[in-house]
Parts: sequence; structure tokens; C-alpha cells
Amino acid sequence: MKPRPSVWPVAAVLPVLAAAVLAGQTAAPTLLLRADARLEPVQICGTTPRWELNGRLRADALPTGLAGGEPFMFDQDPPLVFAGASSSLTLRNFSVVGDFPAVTFRRVTRDAPDGVVETWTRVSMRTVSGQIVSLFEPTWTAAEIDQMFSARRYGFDQPFVYWGAFEVAGGAAQRYIYVRTGLAGIPLSPVVRINDQVQYASDVVNLVVPTFEDARITGGMNGFDLVSAARLFYQYFADRYDVLALSPESTAIGDFGAFHANVQNTVSGLNLSTFNQDARYGSTGALQGIEVYAGATATRYQDTDHEMAHQWGSDFDWTRIAGISRAGHQPGAHSPLWTGGETLIGAVLFGDRRVSASNGRFTIEQTPPPAAYHPLERYSMGILTADQVPDFERT
Repeated sequence: MKPRPSVWPVAAVLPVLAAAVLAGQTAAPTLLLRADARLEPVQICGTTPRWELNGRLRADALPTGLAGGEPFMFDQDPPLVFAGASSSLTLRNFSVVGDFPAVTFRRVTRDAPDGVVETWTRVSMRTVSGQIVSLFEPTWTAAEIDQMFSARRYGFDQPFVYWGAFEVAGGAAQRYIYVRTGLAGIPLSPVVRINDQVQYASDVVNLVVPTFEDARITGGMNGFDLVSAARLFYQYFADRYDVLALSPESTAIGDFGAFHANVQNTVSGLNLSTFNQDARYGSTGALQGIEVYAGATATRYQDTDHEMAHQWGSDFDWTRIAGISRAGHQPGAHSPLWTGGETLIGAVLFGDRRVSASNGRFTIEQTPPPAAYHPLERYSMGILTADQVPDFERT
């Protein structure tokens, strides 16, 4: 796997658990697929304002553990599912916080788009930091896999299939489950093994970090053990990457598809204080941020470009600046609905839709390719000067 061209050099790091190795909407809405009339949940961005780094600590910025009934990871067997598969699919070590003998899953199918209700029975338990974790291992046949594939859109630009919704105990929320898919003909990349914890191919590194996922049980939804993963990386690789993109082999389950965490900021005027936490992660100056991608979202530009932009925004306080009542997904960390071009970190629209203005009227239109960062976002990155940013307005 070759590194993608980007604003910064990025190291893709795959932490491995002990068991083995950009979207901006809410979890509730659905997205009408371009290819058919079926609906799927939108994978969301989990990036939130990092106020605690500004010395403006808020109560909801403090880490809290996962609630009982929350699923947080599983191991897919086989790791990739191909069209025409002749074997079954099992989600091994499907981990749910708490003591639950059975759980409910609503699997979508071609004939039941609202979902077929399944009851999974617990196969075993384990304990992490004094907290019981219930383990499940649901299995589906090759015929059921084929039925799912016939109803879903997937491929090179989306190497995963929406499988269904896990119902969190008490009916408080749903967590959407996606299965990684494979494509024939992708060339192999030679793997260099360093030791039992580290191997690499090109700019992709495999790290064995047993605490990476389990840290969420006490640390909360985004509470992965980023520090251990980064420090292990820097024991063997040069400190020349601006971003470490972490994609665990065990599929992470949560209320996000990906998120970006700033490690340092030297840019003023973004409503974000300057700070530097490099030393905590083992970097000596190069590391700017760390990203985590659930499932196969690291393979999509709409996710990776979205998360990269979060290094610079969108932390502007538009309520104070322009009196705007912000809405949409995580409005404190995502851009309002602007004219002047598409945005890749919007609280309302994806980058494939934008607002056009003509004669005082606003229209939602498809973005002509290629989609680009909004001029305001490029100004935040230092690519444009203030006088190069054209006029834009809120719609």
C-alpha cells in the first residue's frame, strides 16, 4: 500500500489487539445512496473541540467510561469478505460492556430493508479493569452473505458493507455494524517483520498494542490507548510524520467512523490556543495529530481528507463572530453551511454537495469534481492569505 498524496506525510499504523493486529453527520439520519433507492446510516465524524488543551476544561470534555450495553469491538473472520464467498462469516469476540446473556441485532437484508431481528447468545465473558465484558460470536452462511452483497453498494471506493444495527441495552441508541470487503487483483506489498510487536510494508506499520481497544472501557468512546501505540511506533521509526493514522485490525464500534486528535498547534487565530503535547506521544517535534479510523474508513478520501482538515478547524466561534446559531453534527467542530465552495468538514453537507447562490436565491447542487477544501479552510491551513479568501455567506 503506497502512501496517498496529501498536505502532510502520513504514517498509517494498524494497532493489533491481544486477541490477534471524512464524514460529518449525526448517527440518526440516513443517506440516500446515489446508485439505488436504499437507505443506509451515515458514518459520522467523532472529532470534538479539544477545549481541555486550551485551558478551558469543560465537564463533558473529561473522559468517562463506556456505558453498560455498549459494543466496542469485534474480530472479523475472515478478515475480508469477497463476492461469491463459499464460507461463512463470523464476528468473533464481539465485545459488549457489562453482564448481558443475550443482545439484539437488527440485520438488514435485500428482502427486509428495515432489518431482521436476531438474538445473539453470549459465548463467554472476560474482565477488564474490574468491568465485565460479554462476548458474542454471530455467524452467517454463504447464502446470507450473498443476499447482503446483492442489496449493498461496495467496491474500491467503499470496501465495506453495512450489515445492520446493534441495539444498545435499554434502547438508548444503535451502533451500526459494517463488514470489510475485498477485491480481487489488488497487488501484494512485501512485509518486513521486525519482531513480535512490529512489522511494516511501505508506509503502513503493524503494531501489537494489547491495551489499544480495552482502554475505551474506562476512557470513553474515543479513549483508545493512543499514547502506547505512538510510543511503540517511535521506538522503530523516524519522527518525520505529521500524522499517525491508526486503524485497528479489530473493528472498532462506536458513534463515529473516524476522529482526529490534535497533538500540537502553532497557528494562532483559529480559536484554538497554541500547545504542544509531542513528548507525551514520544515525538520530538514532528507529530501534529493522531487519527483513528473504524473498520475500513481509512481507505476513503472523504474520511481521510475530512479528518486531516480538523488539524486547523473548524473551531471558529461563529456565534460570537457573526451571531450564527450553529446546527448539524458537532457544530462546535464542523463548518456551517456556506456559499463560496464546498466544505470537507461540514456540519450539514458532505463534500459532494454544496450551496450555489444566484440572484439572492440559494440552491443545493452537486459538487463538480474534484471536491476541494473551502477557501476559509485553506486560509486556516495557511494556503491562502486573508485577501485571497472570496466573500461567502451563511445560508
